[in-house]
Amino acid sequence: MSAAGLAPPLRGVKVLEFGSLAISSTCGLLCADYGADVVRVDRAQDRGKLGPDVLNRNKRSICIDLKDPADITRFKALVRQADVLIESFRAGTMEKLGLGPEVLMKENERLVYARVTGFRRDSPDKDKPGHSINFVAPSGVLNLLGRQSASLPAMLLAGIAGGGASCFQGILLALFVRERTGRGQVVDASIFDGGAYLTTMPRLLDKYTGWERFTDTFDLDCPYYNTYETADGKLMAVGALEPQFYKELLKALGLPVNDDIERHRYSKETWEKSRNAIKQKFGTKTREEWERVFEGVDACVTPVYSDEEVEGRGCERRVPVELSLTPGLKIEKEGEGKLLLAGQHQDEVFDEWLGGNNDLGRSSGSGRPLHYPSVAAKSRI
Repeated sequence: MSAAGLAPPLRGVKVLEFGSLAISSTCGLLCADYGADVVRVDRAQDRGKLGPDVLNRNKRSICIDLKDPADITRFKALVRQADVLIESFRAGTMEKLGLGPEVLMKENERLVYARVTGFRRDSPDKDKPGHSINFVAPSGVLNLLGRQSASLPAMLLAGIAGGGASCFQGILLALFVRERTGRGQVVDASIFDGGAYLTTMPRLLDKYTGWERFTDTFDLDCPYYNTYETADGKLMAVGALEPQFYKELLKALGLPVNDDIERHRYSKETWEKSRNAIKQKFGTKTREEWERVFEGVDACVTPVYSDEEVEGRGCERRVPVELSLTPGLKIEKEGEGKLLLAGQHQDEVFDEWLGGNNDLGRSSGSGRPLHYPSVAAKSRI
């Protein structure tokens, strides 16, 4: 509950998540962090096992055999109670299982059926395997980023954020429309489109201003938009894009300030020399010493902290958007990266979601009772 006594914004929303990939798990995580009851649907053959997915905060897990008619009946019973279904299988997989939107939305017309793929579902490449780099390459994103920027952070941004966060946005829009119409709808998201949308600004800069992708400021060739190693092997980040900040950077480093600083800044012929001079200076002091030097100096210079250092400074993790009356759930350190036992919450989910009809969740497709290892005995949970 918030300080005002109000529940998180998605409290009461029931979500079934097929978390087969990070993009769908990210989407489900966003739902869970804002109060939704997110139930991860795991494979029956993984029952009782610890999965590799670490995006499980505030989620529960059940196991369903999607090829067993009895388990399909159980699953459809849950679908009738659900508000949202999230899946990230290759296009057509759920349809082959008889669980596509045209089937499940007949079971529940209020269902928001969210599916996120790598390529577009109507693309000729839709059946091809791939990862984030493959999905953003034909969308134009990789070319815009440039060779040096096409690193892991860029791929995570274009892939996980472009796919998972875009799918979450689509779910919210569909839930909003459902309040007016009473009907759910299909939400289609893809890394291809989500990643491309996130790069709208560089695309337009490239098209209309002659922005050069390989030698651009943000490709980290630029001496005043870069990271530099300090004497203790740590890093300082420099983002002194404007001339007034660049001037303060040079002064704090003890480097000469060119009279024609604006022309000097944009002369790429001088960039390597300037970068080497700045690099040499940063290498003379530890990161802590440079933090003290730049304290109170308007030079756009900040330390680069590791995850452990962030936590050590008492900076708690927060959900990406804070609402004043109905905030998301607090991110507890103990819940970070926990692993779920597949099927860990089988009985309680069926009890809560189906009420008096909860016997549907009491056995597997073969009729054998479901037994799960004690969660308390697992220190990794």
